[in-house]
Amino acid sequence: MKKLLCAMKPFIQEISHDFMLIACLAMPIIMGVVFKFALPILENVLCVQFVKTSILSPYYLIFDLLLAIMTPMMFTFVGVMTVLSEMDNGTSKYLCVTPIGKSGYLLSRIGIPSVIAFFYDALFLSIFSITDISFLMNIAISFSSVLLSLITSMLVISLAKNKLEGMGLIKMCGFLILGIPAVYFIPSSVKYAFAILPTFWLTKLAKNENYIFLLPTILISLIWISLLSSKFKKKFL
Repeated sequence: MKKLLCAMKPFIQEISHDFMLIACLAMPIIMGVVFKFALPILENVLCVQFVKTSILSPYYLIFDLLLAIMTPMMFTFVGVMTVLSEMDNGTSKYLCVTPIGKSGYLLSRIGIPSVIAFFYDALFLSIFSITDISFLMNIAISFSSVLLSLITSMLVISLAKNKLEGMGLIKMCGFLILGIPAVYFIPSSVKYAFAILPTFWLTKLAKNENYIFLLPTILISLIWISLLSSKFKKKFL
């Protein structure tokens, strides 16, 4: 553990010297505040303007899920960008041959931030949620969101050759979120085309409040991780 903490020292230094990475860690809080306080105000304004009883409120869960997903994704994004930056300057090769090894290196950059992100996610959901999410559902959503962030991390690290490519790939990974609107806005006969996305089952889990959907959420996530693992291992393990 001491060696792992020592390996995290340059990681923390990298974050402290990069304003963009600091902003990424603050982004979930900003999103939570906007969703919690601005959306209800906007809902009231729109209802008065269009003489409706509800406009946005039936879709509040979408915003909660976006917050849940973005929190671990921002944390692992910081780790991914640090890995790619260290690959660019050669630091990663040095750290991988230290006693912590390649596995310890990735654990310090991706694993530990993911664990921290899980607790932050559960906390942020309990504070900023605009729907009634139970404690168990909160845990289920947070855990599933961390799995999704690991998929994104593996995808970017496996395919990106440098930090610039990594930033582009992070943006492309936005397609993983399409499972959320698919559940809400696409006809039932067509929306199952998005069933290959973990977010599709995560949304059904939260919307139906049925924990049976946690199984396909985890299963689909593990399939994605398994498919990416071979290329990921060739690069690092």
